[in-house]
Amino acid sequence: MPLIWNELLGREKYQICQDPDVFNFSLDSMLLAYFATINKNVKNICDLCSGNAPIPMYLTLRTNAKIVGVEIQEYIAKLANMSIERNHLENQIEIINDNLIGINEKIGKHKFDLVLCNPPFFKIGNNNINPNDAKAIARHEVLAKLDDIVKEASLLLNSKGRFSMVHRPDRLLEIIDTFRKYKIEPKRIQFVYPKMNSECNHLLIEGIKDGSEGSLRILPPLYVYKEDGKWTDEVLKIYNYEEWWVMFLSLLNKKEMLKFMDLAIYMVDIDGEPTDVEKRLLHKMMAELEPVKDEYTFRLTDTAENTIKFFKASNPVVKNVVYLNLVMISMQDDLYNTSELLFLEKIQKELEISAEKRRELISVVYAERDLREKTIRILKN
Repeated sequence: MPLIWNELLGREKYQICQDPDVFNFSLDSMLLAYFATINKNVKNICDLCSGNAPIPMYLTLRTNAKIVGVEIQEYIAKLANMSIERNHLENQIEIINDNLIGINEKIGKHKFDLVLCNPPFFKIGNNNINPNDAKAIARHEVLAKLDDIVKEASLLLNSKGRFSMVHRPDRLLEIIDTFRKYKIEPKRIQFVYPKMNSECNHLLIEGIKDGSEGSLRILPPLYVYKEDGKWTDEVLKIYNYEEWWVMFLSLLNKKEMLKFMDLAIYMVDIDGEPTDVEKRLLHKMMAELEPVKDEYTFRLTDTAENTIKFFKASNPVVKNVVYLNLVMISMQDDLYNTSELLFLEKIQKELEISAEKRRELISVVYAERDLREKTIRILKN
């Protein structure tokens, strides 16, 4: 069968090259790429068992970090490179065609801030597996076992770096034991279900290298399909990764995130009770602020003046991210609001955002809104 080009995220953002007779990426790769924790400290990422590079490609929507994908099968690595070239991602993604075992000696020991892996799920056992079959290599532990993968991830990670993996729930205890064997402390687990009232068939797990014991969080369950067989809103959100501007909040550190939420709440409260749209948006933003979403109470922790003063001492990237997201909040409900406008002008002045930069940031928000409205018109007609 000839090679085919599919849209990676159900739209024309990225195209990925696939050979249906050999290898096709699956939903679990997208779930993992979305699940992994990424913040502004993540500069180097490694994706083990990279396949035709769906995870590295998706990650470029979330970060500007350098990404190395490791894929042992030469033909699959070729497909990955074809996709990277088609989407002009050569400056951010590099595919290494090599065995992941010992790869740290070639690409950097303790170099990476984040390592991900969508590994072969199944042990060989008594099955008669063809060691040269591409699909068998992708599905079964023919060339690398769970222990090999976690050991290599630990060697690649720097201290406090994170390892994120998708796997089968029946191997959970083995996974936790192996993580800890190589000094990766499990911190987050999310169970994935085909639909409500069905058994879990995948799990997402993330651990921190040299992390302290305890503080393991079990996230809300993720359901893939609704009863009518359509994808759930959560899965649609992952596949149609539209709200990219919110993710830029991940460039803030923990204290900056908390301070930003103070500013956001102050702005929506400035003219009285927040609208329902504004409330939904605040909760949507908080869901993206992984490091602080469990501790923020939606109550102001300081005055607006002190919070603005805090950001005044920040670097230009932080200032631009704060202003961009405040502009986005102000434009959500299409209501002209003098108080919010004056507040934004004050933020612009205090954070020393130039008129040119202001125009650039506002144009980004308008462009996104125009694209969303165009999409809705197309879907309805």
